[in-house]
Amino acid sequence: MEKLFSLMLAWIGALGGTLVATDLEAPIEWKSVRQEVVLPPGEAKTELVFAGRNVSSIPVRIAKTDVPCSCTTLQFDDAPIQPGDTLQVRIAFDGTGRAGTQTKRVQLSFAGEDGRAMASVDLNFTVELTSLIQATPRILLWRLAEEPEFKPKTVRLKVTDNRAKPAIKLDAPGHFDVKLVAIDQEGTYEIITRPTASGARAASLLTISLPEAQSKELLRIPLMVR
Repeated sequence: MEKLFSLMLAWIGALGGTLVATDLEAPIEWKSVRQEVVLPPGEAKTELVFAGRNVSSIPVRIAKTDVPCSCTTLQFDDAPIQPGDTLQVRIAFDGTGRAGTQTKRVQLSFAGEDGRAMASVDLNFTVELTSLIQATPRILLWRLAEEPEFKPKTVRLKVTDNRAKPAIKLDAPGHFDVKLVAIDQEGTYEIITRPTASGARAASLLTISLPEAQSKELLRIPLMVR
């Protein structure tokens, strides 16, 4: 037994003499650590509030934050949270230029006022962005080996706000012919495009916007000849 104990001490010494605690105290009891938001069509910004209470016996503070991207910003009181007091963390999300379901995780690390490390928490949220513009397909590709003469290809658009007419723009004009055609009065359009030169590689980005709807939402569709 003494030999086994000596071996354990030697092993701890080889690790620098420090035992790392894996079960840290969770200082905050949260009402919820997961939220879901569905935004109306065309809206891309929202704010979520996560609330909790210090259930530990010492004052604690948020020592470190980890956000997923520049689309997410945090706001909270960085003063120590006294035992029994509440904490609110406001998360502002900006999904401009994004589409569909956005799932994000914000990690908060806590420490006691005495410097003691405490358990971290993951605050999870999902934002459903309802697009004003739907496009199919989302990429157009012509292959040199398969198409000696390039045929036109079509992107079909559906605009949720049928009062707003889409605008189209190429970032590299001259490589593709592009035409916007209204199909009906219900916000359905087709973009008909083809490369201007046969047998040559080309690439451009087709941007679709809704300036009349005063929306910042953009769709970008790559056009490529490979």
